[in-house]
Amino acid sequence: MLAELALEIDRELREQKYIATPAELAGIDRGLKAAREGRFASDKEVESIIAKHRPA
Repeated sequence: MLAELALEIDRELREQKYIATPAELAGIDRGLKAAREGRFASDKEVESIIAKHRPA
């Protein structure tokens, strides 16, 4: 069932142009601005977040 849903979503995305929501566009703009400013997470910060959300 999950595979069928994934195939349906993939088919829909290929058949039509995706239009981002205003919130998604704002998030993209924030990310691009942060990248231009050189604000990136360190390897240690990334590892910490992954460890925090990794199942026990």
